[in-house]
Amino acid sequence: MKVIRQFGLVAVLISLACMTLMIASCGKSDDSVTPAAVYTVTYNGNSNTGGSAPSDSNFYQQGQLVTVLGNTGNLVRTSYSFAGWNTQASGSGTTYTQAQTFTMGAANVTLYAMWTANSLYKVEYVPGTGMSAPTEGKTKFQLALTKTSDGTPATGLTPTLSFLMTMTDGTQHATPIDLVSESTTTPGTYDCTVYYLMASKMNGTSMGTWEMTVTVNNETTTFTPDVAMSMKGDTVKATLKGQLDIISSATGTEKRSYYIFNDGLTSGMTMGSGSLNLFLATKESTTSFPALVSKAISTTTLHDESGTAWIADPVTVEGSLNGTMWTTGTNTKGGHWSISLMSGITSSVTNTIYVRLNVGKDSSTPEQKTTDGKAVSSSNAYQTILVTPGTM
Repeated sequence: MKVIRQFGLVAVLISLACMTLMIASCGKSDDSVTPAAVYTVTYNGNSNTGGSAPSDSNFYQQGQLVTVLGNTGNLVRTSYSFAGWNTQASGSGTTYTQAQTFTMGAANVTLYAMWTANSLYKVEYVPGTGMSAPTEGKTKFQLALTKTSDGTPATGLTPTLSFLMTMTDGTQHATPIDLVSESTTTPGTYDCTVYYLMASKMNGTSMGTWEMTVTVNNETTTFTPDVAMSMKGDTVKATLKGQLDIISSATGTEKRSYYIFNDGLTSGMTMGSGSLNLFLATKESTTSFPALVSKAISTTTLHDESGTAWIADPVTVEGSLNGTMWTTGTNTKGGHWSISLMSGITSSVTNTIYVRLNVGKDSSTPEQKTTDGKAVSSSNAYQTILVTPGTM
């Protein structure tokens, strides 16, 4: 009986030992399991002058969606407007706006406030009306500039213009532009002249859309003028072409075009006299039409089909009422030329004036431009301008 009791005691002890080992084993953690990494999203005001950046207290695991906060802290920056968030302070990263989402990666994320500069000037396009409305050829208009800070006229500025027509086939071309001048009578008003090569519509068919961009101290404003066909009986523009004067083009090369715009006829002091005013420009490319000036006034630098630069010199413009007796014109400023015609002009009727053009290259013998780009003959040596005194 003693042996049996001893054996039973040993069995109990062994059982207790096993239970102790089991309990110890169950309570022991497994060091091989690592908690999942978490990441944060921080918002940065990025040069703000007031307000506070939003705070996101969440922790995100890789692969979780993050919903971007708005400008909940009313961040502000003097002379700027809030424009969303970006992953780079410079704005060169990914941009997000309020409520957009992104997938958290394997690193903390900082979102920087983006700012756009407020406009300093309000630009108003003041087109002409009636006969002065935007039309093919010479078109005058005004720009009215005011300060956005107080609404007062913005004076002493130098606005610049650029024009681009997007054709219905997707191609684009510019047009010649005159210099902008500040009005001497109305503060904040600037007088402008553009010489449209083409109307927006031809006989009811859309040709494309004109876009005018006004730049004032690096601020740009865009307008889309609707340019009509000219209903005037007078010639609004004419074209002459170079013979050996070649430029590169989208399809290879082409003979350079020279554009003669009718700037109007000025009556003279004596009966039947007057001056034909012209604006001359030439084609460098579909997006460049520089004014043609004499070297005595300024310099017109052009490029041939290989890209080699040359100076248009000499430049000679002549006018005639009969095609035999010619008067040399004077370059008054920029691309503006004036040809004095001392007799033969009839008031209140359409006058026919012939114009021819010679342009030299780097002071070489000038080449006479022709209507078809071929050698000079009696049929192509000049363009015909129809003009009625007092209509321009």
